[in-house]
Order: sequence, then structure tokens, then C-alpha cells
Amino acid sequence: HFAATDGHEEIMQDIEARIAEILSMKLSASKKIIMMADVDEVIAIIGKPEDMGAETDANGAATNSNEPGARTYPRRRLYRDKDNQVVGGVCAGLGAYFDIDPVWIRLIWAVSFFIFGAGFLLYILMWVIIPEAKTPAEKLEMRGDKYDLDSIKRSFKEEGNRFEKRMKDIANEYGSPEAKARYRRQGEDLMDSLSPTVKRAGNIIAKVALSIALFFILTLFVVLLTAFFSSAATIHFGDDMPFDISMWDFAAMFTDSEAETNLLMAGLSLIVLTPLFMILFGTVKALFGVRKRTKYVGYAAAILFWAGIIIGGLETYRIYQRFDEKEKVVDLIELPQPKGDTLYVESRLPATGADMTEIEFGAGEYLANFDPMCFWPEARINIVPSENDKYYLKVERMARGKNSIEATEKASEITIVHEVKDSTTLIINRFATLPVNTKYRGQRLTVVLAVPVGKYVSLGTSTRKALTGSRNVQDVNPHKMAGNVWKMEAQGLSCINCVDKNNRHADEDDDDEF
Repeated sequence: HFAATDGHEEIMQDIEARIAEILSMKLSASKKIIMMADVDEVIAIIGKPEDMGAETDANGAATNSNEPGARTYPRRRLYRDKDNQVVGGVCAGLGAYFDIDPVWIRLIWAVSFFIFGAGFLLYILMWVIIPEAKTPAEKLEMRGDKYDLDSIKRSFKEEGNRFEKRMKDIANEYGSPEAKARYRRQGEDLMDSLSPTVKRAGNIIAKVALSIALFFILTLFVVLLTAFFSSAATIHFGDDMPFDISMWDFAAMFTDSEAETNLLMAGLSLIVLTPLFMILFGTVKALFGVRKRTKYVGYAAAILFWAGIIIGGLETYRIYQRFDEKEKVVDLIELPQPKGDTLYVESRLPATGADMTEIEFGAGEYLANFDPMCFWPEARINIVPSENDKYYLKVERMARGKNSIEATEKASEITIVHEVKDSTTLIINRFATLPVNTKYRGQRLTVVLAVPVGKYVSLGTSTRKALTGSRNVQDVNPHKMAGNVWKMEAQGLSCINCVDKNNRHADEDDDDEF
């Protein structure tokens, strides 16, 4: 652009130095990269080459306004002067246009505002209409300066001086030790004035939060304390067959003596209640502002907690050992053969002689009572092809123990009651029986009914809950097999009168008992 002008190297050096100076002020410890917005701001300050007098000839080649015969635009143009503005730069622009001090223009405007009343509206109107002098060329035209390289250089230097002065003013305003001290004092005064209010508000919020926390922690502590030390407090088990049981009775299901139950519950209570008590204790101290150190309370709590860990851990390990081995006892029971080709099967609840509840626990259902301890497992019925031409039962009893001998003894205690009526109907008790005060050791009972191939079995609706795992040709769910007649084939049972594959009888009552 200035290649054909004398001193173009000096001009370019000034321009490059000006650009570098502006961009360097954009960098800081937290900003290491020049963004496009910074470049746009430099362009806005310095202007574009076409704003510096570049023109084109008929062929579009650039020419220089400083060559002989080039136009220099000596006339003035009215712009708003933002560099010397007080409000919008209107008065400063008028002063530059008429080459008078803008102070006189401002005085005239003030008088017109108070005397004639139209000065304000006229100022706003001129603010909107008169453009702002943004580029160096526009600023030269605003002052009526000759538009040549000297004026461009002078404009650059004036712009640089103004920018430098502005940066120094900002540094003096915000970066000087006096300014920092002033702002620090103002911040301290503000915090001092707000400190009592903030402290009062914080104390109120803290008191409310601690009160709410204390209420919930105390409620939880009382509930757990009642559960551990009162037989009236119960815990809930099961969904389809829910039942409630006290924590002491629940623990007694697994222990062999009352002393073991007491140790187990003592250990668990110390593990749970000791940390909760310390949280409760700390909340009360914080709520009432107690600052006195109570290290001995902490020492006592730590001793109790670790005592609970040791006692509860030992008792839990002893219970775990009692489930170490699993054994199964199998008995074959001959049945009176039916007169025809069909055996009718029904299920019934046993005569308990006590108030027992049907519950779900572990992987099965039980008939339970805890005073005295009675825990009877369900009798699951499975139907398989017979190994001969007769109907018979295979009873599989399973239990756990600390060794194989104990597990076998526990399994042998399981008793199943059944009877055959008129040589045609087999009635199996829904639950097996165990001696009173027998502890839970994972007792299971499966009654396998063997049906000769080619013969039939009619399953009553009362067997619906007991049926499990019986393979059949139609792939009907075992619990849906009740209420139908089945023929035993080599590949399994085949339904004679099923309505559909899933054997859905909506009018049947799931709870029918024989």
C-alpha cells in the first residue's frame, strides 16, 4: 500500500509497532492467546488500508494518495468525537468541525437546555444522526487535516498516545498501591458492616438445621433402641406373604441357645447404636454451643464399638459355620396302586395345633410360629416318569449343618404326612413338620411323584402352589398345571384337557385347598 511512497519503511514500522503495542496489552498471566476479537479491535482502532487514502485506477490497481495529483480531501466532515466525548461526543465533534474549543459548544448547549428547553431533544437527535469517527481517515476529515502520509503517521501517534494514557489511567486507578489499599479498606468496611447480620443469619440457619438433624437422629436412635431391646418391636419380611417378627425371635432362628442370642443381639446393638449415639451427642453439643472437650466419652464409645465388633463377629461366624455343609436324605415310599389308570392328587394344610403363619423366607415358603419355635418347610411336588409300571413317591429332604453328620440329622427330622383314599386319591400335606424349637438350617422338602408311562394323573386345584419343576410336552408353567388331567409319556407329561398352552383358568381360585 505504501510501497511507492518515500519513507514507507518507517510508516510500516510505526504501524507494526502500534499493532504490537495494542496486542501486547491484551495479554496477561491468565490470557496467553490473541483472539479474533482482539484483532477486530486493533482494526477498529487503526483502520483498514482503504481508510488510509488507497484508491484504484481503471484496472483496479492500488494507487497512493501521496503521489502527485492524488486527492487529499482537505474539507471537513461532521462526526461525533468519541475520543474527547463527555456524553455522546456531539459537542466535541462540533468543536472539531468549527475548529473551536468544545467547551464553548457545551456552554451554549447548556444555556439552550435551561432557557429554550429544546437542547436536550436536539442533542439526542444529533447523537442519533451524526456518525462516529472511527477510522483514522474519518478522524482526519473531522479535523479538516490534509489526508497524506504525515497526517496518517500523526494520527497513529495521537491514537497511540491516547491509548497509552488510557492504560496508564486504568493502571493508576486500579493497580497502584494506594488504589489497592483503598479498595481493601472499602471491602473491610463492607464486611465489618455486614458481619453482625451475616453471623446472626448464619447462626439462625445453623440452629434450625441442627434442630432438624437432632430430631431425626433422636427418632432413629429411639426406634433402633426399641427394636434391639423390646420384643414388641418387629421387623417386616416378605411381599406376597408378609409377616412381622421381633429382632430377638429372628436372631433365635439361627442360634442354638438363649445365651448365644443375647450375645449376638448385644454385639449388633453396640455396632449400630454406639456410632449413632456419638452423632447424637455431637449434634447436641453443637446445638447448645458446648465447647468443653469430652474425650473420655469418645474413648468409652470406641471401646464399646470394638467390643460389639468382636462379639457380633464371633457370633456371626458361629452361625456361618452351622450352614457349612449341605446333605440330602432320600426315601422311596410305595403307594397303593389306583384301581384304574388315573391317580388323583390333592394338597392340604397340616393340622398345626398352633397359630402359625404362612410366610416367604429365603428361597421357599414356610409355616412358622415363634412361640414356641416352629418352622415348617413347604412340600414341593415334582412329577416324573416312573422307573417301573407302578406309582410311588420319592421324598428328598435337604438341610445344612456345621458338618455332614449334623446336616444329615437335620434333614432326617423333616417329616411329610400323606395318605391315599380309596386307592385313587393321594393327599399330600402342603407343609412338612419339624420338632418344636428346631432352628432354621435351610430345610427343604421335595416330594417326587413317579407316574408310569401311559398312565394318568389328575392334579387338583389345591396343588397349584405346591407344583414345581414338572416337565411337560406343552411347556406349561408348573403352577398352571393344577386343575387338569395329564398323561405320562416318555418325554414328559402331556395335558389331556388344557384350554391353551398356558392353561389359564381365570375362574379358578388359587387358594383352594382340599
